[in-house]
Amino acid sequence: MGTWVGELVFGRYRVLHRMAGGGMAEVYLAQQESLPGAERYVILKSPRLDAARQLTRVARFLDEARVAAQLNHPNVVALLEAGAWKNATWIAMEHVHGVDVGEIMVAAVREQQRLPVLLVAHVLMQAAEGLQHAHTAVDRWGKPLRVVHRDVSPQNLMVRSDGLVKVLDFGVARADNRVEQTQGEAIRGRLAYLSPEMILGTGVDGRADQFALGVVGWEMCANRRLFMADSQDETLHRVATGAVPSLAEVAPETPAALVEIITRMLQRDPAARFPDCAAVAHALRGFILGLTRAPVQPIVAAYVQESLGATLEERARVATESAAAVVRAAEAARFAQEAGTDTDVNVQDDTTAVLSEEAQGTIRFEEETDGFGEEQTTLNLGGDVEAALSGRGVTTRSGKVVPLDGKKGGSRKG
Repeated sequence: MGTWVGELVFGRYRVLHRMAGGGMAEVYLAQQESLPGAERYVILKSPRLDAARQLTRVARFLDEARVAAQLNHPNVVALLEAGAWKNATWIAMEHVHGVDVGEIMVAAVREQQRLPVLLVAHVLMQAAEGLQHAHTAVDRWGKPLRVVHRDVSPQNLMVRSDGLVKVLDFGVARADNRVEQTQGEAIRGRLAYLSPEMILGTGVDGRADQFALGVVGWEMCANRRLFMADSQDETLHRVATGAVPSLAEVAPETPAALVEIITRMLQRDPAARFPDCAAVAHALRGFILGLTRAPVQPIVAAYVQESLGATLEERARVATESAAAVVRAAEAARFAQEAGTDTDVNVQDDTTAVLSEEAQGTIRFEEETDGFGEEQTTLNLGGDVEAALSGRGVTTRSGKVVPLDGKKGGSRKG
């Protein structure tokens, strides 16, 4: 992989290095060419070559662009452009210099600390505001798109270095403007953050994302996983039928008002939850104002800097040095061409030399911290778990049937 390093995609995004790959797409860090001093980093995604041969996966990749193109909100990662370039399909997205919520949770577990309740409430509130924007989005003719993210998880919630929260990755979102619509009763997303109605096939709307966000909030307060089990089968069963442990008992230091909000988000009956994510954000805003009148975003930024400042500095260093390496390699290649020599300049090798393991997309959530994510990578593009409902229960990709009556499942036959 990495053959695109040094290329100028769309004539303006210089590929610096490959960040991650898996599932459907390769992800690259790039720099938008501009006036000196006005350059900015962007994220480029392109279908993997093997995935590109599968029309359904390519359609799903393009559908992410169709959904993201209709969204414009401070708490949603922005789409810059999408299209074809050099026989490959590309999406250019806003680059977020920050950390994901999973990393924040893992750092807290490592330090054996509880996350500040203001941070938890701030993350949930701004994520809810971004999701509400997606849920109420319309196309250019004013027709509701009925977007449902379907993959809300710690890895898909970024906290920027200034404390702003961003929802990302609408790759498995459901929306009316998708070309590749879900066939039958397919389930997509990280299993431990699905809603019961997604598993039971009883109809999905924005309240499914609210439930998933509630799972994130519960885990941020409890410093442990809610539904995640040793097997996919057991995880599905817990989500579909298991009881939600009382947050007041698991994390008694959590303020009662915040416990009440998260508990309501986690009601199994969608009708018992908040009517929409706007109501969730309103409740959280009231909770925050009950604690402080001071701006909370700078407080969150300070916490992230104190907890994960070294990670942010390393990522900034890698981006700067990889950009410089690409420029040096390009200049060397141009000099060799002008001189008429046969010098072979390998932009990929020159760039990779400055990358740490973290920058090459291999950031791992250590097993002893329980991870807070099924996949063990920050960008987690391989996290799509597909299953189908049958009369006997849920059949996972591995072929096992997870019954919803509390009994153990077996292998799928026939």
